[in-house]
Amino acid sequence: MQAHVVHATKAKVRKPDRPKCGVRVAVPADAMVDVADPPRTKRLPATWSKWLAGQPETGMDYQTGDVLLRDGRIVQDVAIVGASLIGEVRGQETIPFDPEDIIEIRLTHKKWHWRGS
Repeated sequence: MQAHVVHATKAKVRKPDRPKCGVRVAVPADAMVDVADPPRTKRLPATWSKWLAGQPETGMDYQTGDVLLRDGRIVQDVAIVGASLIGEVRGQETIPFDPEDIIEIRLTHKKWHWRGS
């Protein structure tokens, strides 16, 4: 039985390649699965995902930038994976904000060194 790799997106089966956020799951090629978001990530609202999908990538399938929040805070060095997941915030163990509070994303394209890599 040939296996394919499912990355951290809903029901999206892809051939094996580099994992997104370090998540790899082997499943039969004909299986449909619903994989939860990786731990310590948060999903962006659809409007931000759509906008980011039309912007240049910083590296393979990720973008980096600063996020302006509704309360006026600016969170710097945010890594966004696949235009839909907040993967990491530099220097933070968790994502220190709710994606629903984002009012602006300023892409900076600073290169990223992922945790555990």
